[in-house]
Amino acid sequence: FELAAMRACMVCNPYEGIETWFEPEKELIVVHSTDEAIERYTWLLEHESARHAIAQAAHERFLKEHTYRHRARQFVEMVRPYL
Repeated sequence: FELAAMRACMVCNPYEGIETWFEPEKELIVVHSTDEAIERYTWLLEHESARHAIAQAAHERFLKEHTYRHRARQFVEMVRPYL
């Protein structure tokens, strides 16, 4: 979430549940191999506007769903039944 908060374009390996946090290809780039990572990084460096658009989309999603305030609310909702 730190990269999205800083408006950085995220490139990551696939892992279960990633699509619940960010939309692949719109808000981050998922790569499956070293060769694919090199291709995608090269493409991102050559396409500045696309890189910034992906970073901005992730940043907006971060602000809408993934701040400390959101996590605090989720925590309160989880523990409220036990209070």
